[in-house]
Amino acid sequence: MIVADGWSSMVIWEETIFDLKHMLERQGAFRNVRLWSFSTENEKEPFLHEGAGHGAVGNPPRKVRELVDPSRERMVLIVSDCVSPAWYDGRVSRMMANWAGSNMTAIVQILPYRLWSRTGLGRASSVYLRSLAPGTVNEKLEAKSASRRMRRKPPKVPAGLKIPVITLEPRSLHPYAKSVAATGGLWIPGVVMNLGRRHPPRPPQGGNGQRRGDVSSKSPFEGGAGDVSDSSGSPDNTPKGLHKTAQGQRSATLGYLGYQADVPAPRRKPPPDLSLEKRMQIFRATVSPLARRLAGYFAAAPLSLPVMRLIQRVMLPESRQVHLAEVFLSGLIRRTTPRDDPAIHPDSIQYEFVGGVREMLLGNNLLSESVLVLETLSEFIGKNMGKPLDFQAMIADPSRADRVLGQGNTQPFAKVAAGVLRRLGGEYAEMAKRLEDTSKSPLEGGQGGVSEGTGDGDGRTSKSPLEGGAGGVSKSVSKNVSELPKRFTNKLDMKFVLIPPGEFLMGSPEDEPGRRNDEKQHRVTISRAFYMQTTQVTQGQWEKLMGDNPSHFKDGGENCPVEQVSWDDVQKFIKKLNETGETDKYRLPTEAEWEYACRAGTTTPFYFGECLSTDEANYDGKYPLGDCPKGEYREKTVPVRSFPPNDWGLYDMHGNVWEWCRDWYGDYPSETVTDPGGPSTGSYRVARGGCRIISAEYCRSANRSFYSPGYRLDYYGFRLVLSP
Repeated sequence: MIVADGWSSMVIWEETIFDLKHMLERQGAFRNVRLWSFSTENEKEPFLHEGAGHGAVGNPPRKVRELVDPSRERMVLIVSDCVSPAWYDGRVSRMMANWAGSNMTAIVQILPYRLWSRTGLGRASSVYLRSLAPGTVNEKLEAKSASRRMRRKPPKVPAGLKIPVITLEPRSLHPYAKSVAATGGLWIPGVVMNLGRRHPPRPPQGGNGQRRGDVSSKSPFEGGAGDVSDSSGSPDNTPKGLHKTAQGQRSATLGYLGYQADVPAPRRKPPPDLSLEKRMQIFRATVSPLARRLAGYFAAAPLSLPVMRLIQRVMLPESRQVHLAEVFLSGLIRRTTPRDDPAIHPDSIQYEFVGGVREMLLGNNLLSESVLVLETLSEFIGKNMGKPLDFQAMIADPSRADRVLGQGNTQPFAKVAAGVLRRLGGEYAEMAKRLEDTSKSPLEGGQGGVSEGTGDGDGRTSKSPLEGGAGGVSKSVSKNVSELPKRFTNKLDMKFVLIPPGEFLMGSPEDEPGRRNDEKQHRVTISRAFYMQTTQVTQGQWEKLMGDNPSHFKDGGENCPVEQVSWDDVQKFIKKLNETGETDKYRLPTEAEWEYACRAGTTTPFYFGECLSTDEANYDGKYPLGDCPKGEYREKTVPVRSFPPNDWGLYDMHGNVWEWCRDWYGDYPSETVTDPGGPSTGSYRVARGGCRIISAEYCRSANRSFYSPGYRLDYYGFRLVLSP
């Protein structure tokens, strides 16, 4: 039996649930595979519907006990993101207990492990479970604590419901299948859930979620933002999964994270009224880099699931469903389609950013990216509505735009397009105003501006600075950041992105896990923009310029980073590259530039957050940071761009190979400094970022390493910067 969660946040996973059913049917291991869904409307105990998704809403309710099989030959898989209030207050636990006494029962968590502690699973006790006989029901599973803390005695496993937790990835499904068959004595991850009755959590102000079709409670997308918990307890009883912001507040970004399920309702403090800036700060600090980029692209479009998926496919094909879920659950999006039809197809539901969010996200986009989103959507509208739209043609001839954008179902598109057109100035701004005056779209956030992008000031897009285009990087180029192209590619196919000037705290706070004495925090100003290579220099790029490949790990191909190059070797590479005639401004980054670019505005140990998984970087995953989950150890370098980038588009700033910096190694200053370049002399050169053979603590944004400039090692490489 597949039992899908019917909470509104599951709307984006509807196709995934049906795909899971079809996959299990094709395996041939089950006589039949039936699909159910459970509802937790209001604060009542759950009940079932036959079927799943929007098509199951009208089916009559059924009792939970109907799925109990006294013969103990049934498996029940509960598919959920575990975010509804029922996961926090014990209702789902009690529902699963009905089945777990006589059926093999497991949770299929569709969100990745790094988000589990920020869902209802964060209130359960993490354990490992093992089956000693085939088909063992849950109450007979052997359990041990998953705690990694050093103790004199092994921690006791608390009483409660033992439930395996799996994901839809092969590396999770395969061990669970072996555990069910009791082959190999495998320990698999799971939780012990409390069965006691608790006061149901109340969504933070603005709402966090509701069952699809329930018109009596607010939607999670009607003003809900990721609320900052106002926990009055000690750090020891702060709910798991809430992270500190730069201001030291406990925060979380998914809309459901404001729940305080273990605090009786009358004593619960009201959630704080967050400002727009605070909401965005929390969102950027705790979601993945790919989710942040998706949100920026979504800001240039009217919001519905088909449009979101289209933008994913065209603009960010490396993103997955979970990154869409992070944006969807962020609390920054609300539903605008009325709830008078509970069986409405998910693809027909319209959403909008809460007030001011669209403008703020657009302000961080490149103009060229926003135009590409609009051009993609214009093709989509033309294909699906029979009204071919050409946004680039409208830019070339503004008089055409309001004749096709100001009418009918294209109005949501027109409203968002107006925000982009306004920044082009002149007659485009006038056209934007006409579109806004004639549009009757319910969208509220489509009027936001876009930050200066790759244009040269009048809306025309510049070519690569090293390909002879306007706005190119040369000795005579203007230093005005707004006039510089945001990206370019040189003749060695090295891709560079513009890093803006700014301020940041260099080093690490005293309570950061893995911190070392040479990481004293101090404020640094980067006064000038610079270009940084988006990846480490590859073996192919080195060989193309130098004629040889000194690397140890050649089997991975030319896109693996070059290694076994000393700091002195790198200087020869830079000298030769500067002599090619394109520019003479290539160099290594200073240590301050490197950390500033790595952090990309974050203050956590890694630009991904508090933990670094081996799905995000290449390092020795047997040794994560603190209590973070373990991962794999690959033992060799991997091709660049194998993992998601940070918010500024830089890949592999954590792990793979150490990256040489320009500075001599020395103590940090105590005072505020501007554009520091390190000591004037020394014995060792700085390297940053960690590498494939070391633990996560050495991959932190603040960690410093150093080595003799003449030594060559198979875990040292580099990336370049360029001064405009």
